[in-house]
Amino acid sequence: MAVKNTSIILCTGAWHTEFHAQPAVLALQKSGYRVISRPLVSAGNKAGRQEDIEAIEAAISSELQDGHEVCLIVHSAAGTPGCEAVNRILDRGGSGADRIVRIIFVAAVLQNDEVVEHLKREGNIRLDLEQGVAYPEKAEKGLFNDMTSEAAQPFIEALTWQALYPQTPLSSTSWRKVALSYLICLQDNAVPLKIQETVGSEYGMQVVRLDAGHEPFISQPEKFVEVVDGMLRS
Repeated sequence: MAVKNTSIILCTGAWHTEFHAQPAVLALQKSGYRVISRPLVSAGNKAGRQEDIEAIEAAISSELQDGHEVCLIVHSAAGTPGCEAVNRILDRGGSGADRIVRIIFVAAVLQNDEVVEHLKREGNIRLDLEQGVAYPEKAEKGLFNDMTSEAAQPFIEALTWQALYPQTPLSSTSWRKVALSYLICLQDNAVPLKIQETVGSEYGMQVVRLDAGHEPFISQPEKFVEVVDGMLRS
């Protein structure tokens, strides 16, 4: 049974499309949650930081205006635009801002540089700096290593290119006023465990560890829902 009147906004990371969110969306809906999938606009589009933030902000604002409480789930590279979207809503104030009840980080980062360097060392990313885009490489190993090749293949084929844009500091620390949780993915080959642990501990988040790769909402959707539901009830 879902936590009453809670909308979940799921923001997947670099290279991901609506298709990648579907296993978790269906599992969350089955549990009674209202779910909105909000991939990064910059995944497959020549869009920048502003467009990513505005899209997430609009999704949150729409749910608040309709009277829902909102849980924002940010995955991987969606961490920074997700937090900045929350900053804008909280710093603007107004009715409903206090109904952003939790931000859940799923192998998410607030600075991408160290992760990109790791992906380059592992051969899991190809950068085209002239075009300003990045392509996933060896995704079966880097992203879907806890799935069979057969199960992973449709999700590998659905990956797109990712527009690159400069990292900019968050405008405020208002996002830290929201209850924070971090789902650490113990088998993650994209975001090193040390980085996940650091983000979770540095910001005093509730931490849950899952024996999963970078995509637990794909490889283990039922377990993912169990974790999310537990975080919302804590």
